[in-house]
Amino acid sequence: MEEKFIYIQKDTKSIYVEFDFKLDNKSNFIGKSWDAYKAGGWVLLTEAQLAFKVANPEASVQEVFEMQLTPMPEPEQKPERTAEDAKREKLIKIDIYDNSDAVNSFSFAGQPCWINAQERATYNTSIQAAELLGESEIEIPLAGQFITMQVAQAKGLLALIQRYADKAAIVTGKHKATVLQLADISVVDAYDHTAGYPDVLTL
Repeated sequence: MEEKFIYIQKDTKSIYVEFDFKLDNKSNFIGKSWDAYKAGGWVLLTEAQLAFKVANPEASVQEVFEMQLTPMPEPEQKPERTAEDAKREKLIKIDIYDNSDAVNSFSFAGQPCWINAQERATYNTSIQAAELLGESEIEIPLAGQFITMQVAQAKGLLALIQRYADKAAIVTGKHKATVLQLADISVVDAYDHTAGYPDVLTL
């Protein structure tokens, strides 16, 4: 049976190259080490290395040369979720709900709308100015349109919205305080952060 010589050479297409003769080290860079292979040398594989390659067809060239499979890295362990993590997640949910339309909303003439704190402060300033000037009416933008109403009526409207916002803020604050006192993850997760808010105003 004709003897075969199998070399590895990194610059060839297949890496593994088979000859029926040994390469001449006068015409070729012949090496025996892994460093020689990395430097572009021809490295002859031993029978043991070839047997390892047959037994491990998915092995890399370096694994074949060293006749040792590289251990698969251990999957990264996800840190165990703590009660503090659960509290932090619940507090975020409380803030999201507190800023959502489920809380920051009222119905005006059948249309949902809202006047935030900055807008309420601006409108109050306008109402005070109208009162000082003896004006009886003022325009307030609501539900995408400008509504003309009596100054006293506008003042009452903003007062209702402000008190609703105050009550909602108190509920939010109580939810946060309660969550921070909880110690069990399952209790934190089960805590209903949407409960207790005042009914949405209908104006």
